[in-house]
Amino acid sequence: MFYTGPVELLQYCNNVLAVFCGICIHSHIILRLLVRSDKIKQYHNLLILQSLLYIVDSIITFFIGYIEKTDGDYTFGQPFLPLEKFKRDLCGTAADIILHLELALLASFNIYRTSLIIR
Repeated sequence: MFYTGPVELLQYCNNVLAVFCGICIHSHIILRLLVRSDKIKQYHNLLILQSLLYIVDSIITFFIGYIEKTDGDYTFGQPFLPLEKFKRDLCGTAADIILHLELALLASFNIYRTSLIIR
């Protein structure tokens, strides 16, 4: 393990907890939508897609996960899976793309809700 101080270990534990909670919450949303509805509507499809994007984003950012060391330097990657610079940049690009997809999906949610209100 390449964490030397309690602050770094606390940041790592916080990253693990955040990813675990995010995956659990969005998995619960997906399962509830799939189990409870006989017929999935367009709105449900958007919610499922949004939750899937959040799960993928949580996993990718966990693997990128940077920790600020006590000397002011940053470490990237995980102790069990060190990332080379190319892989870290590739994961960062994927995370940026997913972030833009999340924003586009949020905009489509707002347009869909507005169209429902106007009807």
